[in-house]
Amino acid sequence: TTQPADRSPIDALVLYAQSRDALDKGQRYTALSLLEKAVVLDPQSYELRYALARIYLTIANVDDRALESLERAELIDPDHLDLQVQLGRQLLTKGDFDQSIRHLRLALQTPEYSTDDSQAAVADFFLARTLKEAGYDRAALDQFNMLLQRLKNPSLEIRENPELTYLLERPELMYIQIGELYEKH
Repeated sequence: TTQPADRSPIDALVLYAQSRDALDKGQRYTALSLLEKAVVLDPQSYELRYALARIYLTIANVDDRALESLERAELIDPDHLDLQVQLGRQLLTKGDFDQSIRHLRLALQTPEYSTDDSQAAVADFFLARTLKEAGYDRAALDQFNMLLQRLKNPSLEIRENPELTYLLERPELMYIQIGELYEKH
């Protein structure tokens, strides 16, 4: 066999559970330490890599370690809406528009995009914003229009999402961006 016959996946699961418990108690750094140990024991776990990235993001909105964890999770299982949106957001913040657009477009191709209204709207918003920043004005307008259609009759999922609630309460923020794009042309 190429893999040692030890209990590392079970040990990784225990560390993951302890990490979740620490996170529930508000002990982010303890949770982070436990998850880092779990990833060492089970480096091919999508869930562990993604959870590690999420904890890094609770500590800092932009974090190279989070981006690295997200990228490694993507190598394991790329077909997750939230993963692709998080990658797109991190790359947008870093100013890497081309890669951000790539990941946000991949988000639109996931099966969850058609079933998760809330995250799909977040993906639409960030893709529209990134396209605008990158100078793809027509594509940005199309994406903003898709988002507006989604927000016209918001589902309960959309109304409960804090990021989207902000947009629902202040739709003029989107209309300003759309107006700027029209004004530009």
